[in-house]
Amino acid sequence: IYGTFAAEQPTGALASSLVYVSFFDLKNRVRVQLGQGLEVNYEGSAVQLPYHREFVSIWYDSDQHHIYVYDHDLGLELRWDGEAALRITLDARYQGETKGLCGTFNADSTDEINLLKETVVMPSDYQIMVQAWELPTCSHKVSDYNPVDFCLPSLQDYTSCKQALTNVKFSYCVTELPPIHFIERCEQDLCRCADDEACKCDVVSAYAQMCQDVINHSLDWRSDEFCPRNLCLYNKNGCLHKCNAPGVCSCDDGFELGADGKSCLVIIAE
Repeated sequence: IYGTFAAEQPTGALASSLVYVSFFDLKNRVRVQLGQGLEVNYEGSAVQLPYHREFVSIWYDSDQHHIYVYDHDLGLELRWDGEAALRITLDARYQGETKGLCGTFNADSTDEINLLKETVVMPSDYQIMVQAWELPTCSHKVSDYNPVDFCLPSLQDYTSCKQALTNVKFSYCVTELPPIHFIERCEQDLCRCADDEACKCDVVSAYAQMCQDVINHSLDWRSDEFCPRNLCLYNKNGCLHKCNAPGVCSCDDGFELGADGKSCLVIIAE
């Protein structure tokens, strides 16, 4: 499984965001790439969902706006939110057998941040771990960027992140999944991001998805005012002509929006 990241902000600061996910099952010659929204490619060709082959099934959950990929032979499931958050679920047969950026899958949360030679490092040194697992073909040079402590989050960054991640909508999460580490990550991202709201909402979305997995209950946490989902990524939200984030339809010149808010009608001069 490979992730393609948008690693640099327009300001030149480093603030990564996952934009594409590539899954390869070398044994069964399966290649799947997941992009933004409903963009799904199988063996290099765009496919419509649901899509089923001998070893893999791909489908879309329209309620949660998640795309799922399940490899029947490997016992591996990917859940992609179509924007920036990915969850990987492995069959129990792999317990204690995994290494890399996704952890060790051994029920021990103290050794998740580790290097190639199983040297455990502190969570604050996560960048060292990321560099250690970097592919040889990656052209990213860490030396081109300022060190992680160069950007000092402001009180405004902290307040904005804390308010978002301790929102009453997450009241069920606080005990099972304290948000402190997400607040810290959010602060660092806001310190570097050109678009504070987008970066903050990426972190909040990751927290919400992890919380839902922990409490086994769906959270209706988004609203028009708080991290609205960009529905334009999902079949243009049904808009006939144009879709403007987060999902408002508009029409080309010479047309007007229909009563359904999605269709476009020709303007007839009186």
